Amino acid sequence: MSVNLSLGRASARRASASDLDFVLEVYGLNFKDVIEEARGWDEEAEKEYLAGEMSAAPFYILTYDGSCAGFLSYVEAEDAVHIRHMEVHPDFSGRGIGTAVIRSFIRSLGGRSLRVAVSDGNHRGMEFYTNLGFKAAGRIIVPMKGARDLQLLGKTLMQHCG
Repeated sequence: MSVNLSLGRASARRASASDLDFVLEVYGLNFKDVIEEARGWDEEAEKEYLAGEMSAAPFYILTYDGSCAGFLSYVEAEDAVHIRHMEVHPDFSGRGIGTAVIRSFIRSLGGRSLRVAVSDGNHRGMEFYTNLGFKAAGRIIVPMKGARDLQLLGKTLMQHCG
């Protein structure tokens, strides 16, 4: 499966290293407060984290009318597709970009599950995935580096069965 998002005004393109600053900007706009509370926001640590994430799995830049509007990363397993990141820039929120991405995934699962881990404190994310039919399927604790050194970050595993 590959991202083939071209739904009206929204589309996706493969990210490059030059997109890191945009990814960091969107990540910060959406998560800085949550991260600050959980482990302390450290711009360099977050940039290093996202650079690692971008090299570990395919990353896509979501566009809307040709403008960068967010980003997406996922990995495939035999039984499921795991969304690693999906963020929409606040300036593009409410235009259905995230919903279009998730619905596109759901249509192409071929019987596999779609999974995502939502960080504690990300109430908007929990509501978004719940409204799209995801159910809580467990909890994980992930060690994350931040301004207050290494902290443990709780996440709820969410699943949508295809």
